[in-house]
Amino acid sequence: MTIKSGSEGNLVTKLQQALKDRDFYSIEVDGIFGPATEDAVKALQLSEGLPADGIAGSEVFRALGMPDIAEELKWKTTGSSMRVRMVSFGELATSKESISKDSKVEVIERTHIFISYSHKDKRWLERLKVHLKPLTQQKNVVLWDDTLIKPGAKWREEIKKGLTSTKVAILLVSADFLASDFITTRELPSLLAAAESEGAVILPVIVSPCRFKETESLSQFQAVNLPSQPLSAMTRDRQEAIFVKLAEAVEDTFKS
Repeated sequence: MTIKSGSEGNLVTKLQQALKDRDFYSIEVDGIFGPATEDAVKALQLSEGLPADGIAGSEVFRALGMPDIAEELKWKTTGSSMRVRMVSFGELATSKESISKDSKVEVIERTHIFISYSHKDKRWLERLKVHLKPLTQQKNVVLWDDTLIKPGAKWREEIKKGLTSTKVAILLVSADFLASDFITTRELPSLLAAAESEGAVILPVIVSPCRFKETESLSQFQAVNLPSQPLSAMTRDRQEAIFVKLAEAVEDTFKS
């Protein structure tokens, strides 16, 4: 048995709840393995250094602190390409879970421009929002950053909701950005998983000198400006030109 997109049942429910407890999954626990569950699994895998294939095998359940289920999902690979699951006689007699290939899959509409940044770089955020403002007047385009979280709201849940709906992610990359544990373990894994599985667009902008090129998970994406030419080293006019270029790239993404 493989726990992946299209699967349903009690194991999927347990998986979703465990992912939700770890802040990787933010919507309703319904026992249906849809795109949001797959994104959450990939985000967990990336955070744990596992292959991000979106399939919940024994390593995923072990990472979630569920060793009993992980043990049940161990696979024995035969000489053929078929993978055989190791089960006990008791399990064969009692298991009634079925996986439907035609199961209902949740469809998530991605309408958000998500801005990921370090609070120490807030001045760049504010200027970027000015350039992106005209885009938000278009239908189904939402600009999201953590300044939109209302006082008293559960900020982790609000950020997860923003991540789930992201079509374009703008990363304001600096040394402070790369040093942020929350960004690197919570925001980035979800964004990278969305880029891999659903084609979300990642647009890094280098705002100050940092180790962007040496950060493998990020350097695979082409930055809007060269790492050797961060915004902090530019004239005001050149900075504005980079933000215009960025806004045009975002607009093209929503048109496609």
